[in-house]
Amino acid sequence: MAETSELDVKMEAIIKSLFNKPFGSLSDKDQTVIKKKAIKSLNDMISKIEKLDEKNNFIELLKELDHRGRWRAIKRICKKNGEFENLMETLNLYDTEIIIKRNDLAHSCEAENEKKEKIIKGRNNTYTREDFTQIRKDLSKHSDNFDNIKGIIS
Repeated sequence: MAETSELDVKMEAIIKSLFNKPFGSLSDKDQTVIKKKAIKSLNDMISKIEKLDEKNNFIELLKELDHRGRWRAIKRICKKNGEFENLMETLNLYDTEIIIKRNDLAHSCEAENEKKEKIIKGRNNTYTREDFTQIRKDLSKHSDNFDNIKGIIS
């Protein structure tokens, strides 16, 4: 999947470059069309969610939530139930330890640092081998935490 992230980075760079190149600069009309299509896509998603909500089909609605939305739903439910109290500290860290890094890495590409070591450059951070070791530990910790939550429910 790293390859798709690299393609995303390249596509974004191409679009940004088009603003500065005389042969393909984005006209106001081009920009308006791109914005309108993005807005339409988001509005279509909102409409789909509203229709599911009208039908009171919460399970189908959950399928439309993004990663952060699912985490927020779990957190909200667990926060209200004392049985999950000892799991909340780890659950609260999920956004910073997993989601933010996941989103950053979704738009990453491979590079080399000044020592010629391979690194991954995200939109907001640069990741080294040591960072990925920590990310794997965090993933394992959160997986165990979700297993514990599921165990309480079951």
